[in-house]
Amino acid sequence: MIFSPLWNREHISNVTISFKEPFGTSGRGGYFDDFGVIRDVLQNHLIQVLALLAMEKPLSLSAEDIRGEKVKVLRCIRPLKLSNLVVGQYVRNPDAEDEEGKQGYLDDPTVSKDSITPTYACAVLYISNDRWQGVPFILRAGKGKHCVYTISFLMILSL
Repeated sequence: MIFSPLWNREHISNVTISFKEPFGTSGRGGYFDDFGVIRDVLQNHLIQVLALLAMEKPLSLSAEDIRGEKVKVLRCIRPLKLSNLVVGQYVRNPDAEDEEGKQGYLDDPTVSKDSITPTYACAVLYISNDRWQGVPFILRAGKGKHCVYTISFLMILSL
């Protein structure tokens, strides 16, 4: 792997994994309201990306070896503290260019008007192992956004 010597806490300050859907619930809010963005996206899709980025190199590319390394790194994730979690719900934007963008989550007729289901979540996770100790993994998911992965390397000064 070309990045192998750099793929660790000595060279990476944080890893941000963002999933941002460029649309709202589009009339599917009744379904979405039962799950929210954490169960719908963050706890499965983004955790899978985290596992692939943070796992050690598997012995082979077999499904079993890859799964084994993913399980190892997932077991090293520290429990999430509430202080490392932010949730929100998108609201109407009268300045949006398209009609859907002008609608808020609670404007969806299939969503209960008193719903508190999050449509946005940001969680900061830490992995307790030699490679990633102290490096925050920032997982963000939200409706009405775009998809981005960011890995921030530390600045290395040469003498």
